[in-house]
Amino acid sequence: VVRGSVLSCLFFQLDASICPENCDCSSKNAIYCSGPHIKDLELLNLPCNMTEIHITNANISYLQDVFARMEELQHLILSSNNIALVSPMAFKGLGRLKVLKLLDNKLVELPPEVFDDMVQLQQLMIESNRLNSIEENLFDKLAGLQELYLNKNQLTALPSGVMKKLTKLRVLNLSRNYLAALPRNIFSALARLERLMLYINRLSSIESGVFDSLKELQELFLHSNNIHSIAPDAFHCLGKLRTLTLSRNRLQVLPSGLFLHLHNLSKLTLYRNPLKSLPEVLFGEMRHLGSLWLYHTKLSTIPDFVFSNLTNLELLVLSFNPELTVLPRNVFSGLNELRGLSLHTSNISSLPEGIFLSLQKLQNISLFDTRLEVLPRNLFHNLKDLQKVYLNSTNLQSLPADFFTALPELEEVVLDDNPWKCDCQILGFREWLQKSTAIIKNVPSLMCHSPLALQNISLVSLSIDDLECLAAPAPTLGPHAAPWLLLRPLSSSSGTWGLWMIPLPG
Repeated sequence: VVRGSVLSCLFFQLDASICPENCDCSSKNAIYCSGPHIKDLELLNLPCNMTEIHITNANISYLQDVFARMEELQHLILSSNNIALVSPMAFKGLGRLKVLKLLDNKLVELPPEVFDDMVQLQQLMIESNRLNSIEENLFDKLAGLQELYLNKNQLTALPSGVMKKLTKLRVLNLSRNYLAALPRNIFSALARLERLMLYINRLSSIESGVFDSLKELQELFLHSNNIHSIAPDAFHCLGKLRTLTLSRNRLQVLPSGLFLHLHNLSKLTLYRNPLKSLPEVLFGEMRHLGSLWLYHTKLSTIPDFVFSNLTNLELLVLSFNPELTVLPRNVFSGLNELRGLSLHTSNISSLPEGIFLSLQKLQNISLFDTRLEVLPRNLFHNLKDLQKVYLNSTNLQSLPADFFTALPELEEVVLDDNPWKCDCQILGFREWLQKSTAIIKNVPSLMCHSPLALQNISLVSLSIDDLECLAAPAPTLGPHAAPWLLLRPLSSSSGTWGLWMIPLPG
């Protein structure tokens, strides 16, 4: 066996008879070694003419220059090996290497020249380590790099020029670090970048110009940071952007026109921000945006026409907004393709007549857990495709008899846990309930809440004999006026009810 930093490997064709212990050599020109008993790579006597080497779950703390002179090597995977230190010469001579994976180790730092010979490297994965800083020139020789993964480390800052040579980079993952700010020119050379992951960091603001060079960017992930401010033109150059995540930040306001130029956007998340208001102009024309999630905010209202450019939106989620109390009549104007609208768990107490007029294709609407007391009689009458309505846990005491009758596709209505007032005004609605038990969920739970005498009586089984109905008095009073008709108990003990004729005075 020849040993040493220069001749640390042998030239031969692998076969089963000479395969190193704890390794798999069944694939031509590839070797797979795994296990905690591997502590010294030199003892494996790895052949030099391999194109692919996988060493995983070993117990190696220091990576020496055992791979030097492996000029045929193209894929080197060194995952989950407890590597804490890497020799500056560890990858010397690996001029044909295309993929290097060092993920899930214990690296705290990397020698500044360690990647210098990897002129053909396309993918570099250093995720899930303990890097707290990187040298500015670390990637300078990797001009062909297409994918760089630095996520799940402990980086607090990036040198402004660390990406300056990565002109072919398409994927950059910086997520799950401790980055508090981004140098203004950090991405200026990345004209071909398509995916940028910055989520779960400590970014507090997005400054003007930081993304201006990313003309090819399609996905930008910024969720779960501490972002409280965004420059009004921060996204104006991202014409090809399809995905933008801003959820779980600290945004209280959004600049006017922030999303005006994102015409190709198909996914946008804004939920779990303490948004207090939305600007009247926010969205440009977005024909590809199918859903918008705006739940868990501090919005008290939403401007008229703010969604009017989202002409192909199919799902709008405005639920879990405890401070939302008022919705203007034209708030949903332009949403002609909307299929689902979620407004539940808010403090909305009323809805203006005609608020759903634009929603001709609406199929599902959730209004449960709100403070709704009265609904306009024609609220749903133009919604011919409506299938599911959730109106449970509101303050509704009654509904008109024909409230749901103009909905031919209706499949499911949830109305339980409402304080139904069982008087003569509810008789028409009760009749509809009796005919529609197949589509009403939890029918037995629909109970009278008032008057006290009828509390907990089933709404569906209610009859006119149970009700106390007072007819309207005659329009003029006089000796020949008609008496009142009053439904009242015939006796205090019998529980029997009947009509009493009470003459009017005079």
